[in-house]
Amino acid sequence: MVPDTGHPFFTQLLYGIMDTAFAEGYNVLVLKSQYDEKIELKYLEKLHRKAYDALIFTSHKLPLAQLTSYQKYGPVICCENPRTTKIAASYVMRESAYVEAFDWINHQGFRRIAILLSRSSKVSSTSKTIFKAYQRVFQKAPLNSNVFTNLFNYQDGYHVATAIAQIHPDFIFANSDDIAAGVRQFYVDHDRPLPMLMGQENQVSGTALNLTTIDHHLKLVGKSACELAIRGGIQKIAVESNFILRTATTNPD
Repeated sequence: MVPDTGHPFFTQLLYGIMDTAFAEGYNVLVLKSQYDEKIELKYLEKLHRKAYDALIFTSHKLPLAQLTSYQKYGPVICCENPRTTKIAASYVMRESAYVEAFDWINHQGFRRIAILLSRSSKVSSTSKTIFKAYQRVFQKAPLNSNVFTNLFNYQDGYHVATAIAQIHPDFIFANSDDIAAGVRQFYVDHDRPLPMLMGQENQVSGTALNLTTIDHHLKLVGKSACELAIRGGIQKIAVESNFILRTATTNPD
């Protein structure tokens, strides 16, 4: 189950899930939820009626406790750290890589940092982890005016760059390499001085632009989630992110 098939986080998870499922002789049905609790509950009820062998929640709106109540009908797997909740999970351990990234930014002397997110920290555990790492390094929370949300792809990055340019950041911490590439292209097209950029997900766009990035190894997370769905049982598999330092330039040349 995915809330949005256009986000690189979910597409990479799906690649890992599908490769593993097909190799084991299983079919994959991609269910779109749009973070709608009623839709998520409908799919859980279909698991109850044996329409599916298992459900993998790449993300969700329903509380984890409600997901666990359906485990008696088949494997239910989440792709986040469930902590003390007894549910099968394959997830990314991001905090150490985020701390390393912000520590590097801090040591380079950058202070006006724009942070780009898919969802706000009020609803996203990933955004909460980013804020926690930022606060650990800089000893304060990021300014609300420097945080931009609802960003999912290259086009979103390009369009939000108008607002980003107005705060004159010296560093842009993006939630994907594609989004960072979109921001960069706006600056280039409008002949503006380009701040330093960092992406995430280690995408082709980031490699081409030599962007510093954070690799969350999402295909591996998807692979592990699918393996949990196939064999059943309650197990937690954590995959560590890693910070990849590259020598991205601050100009389009």
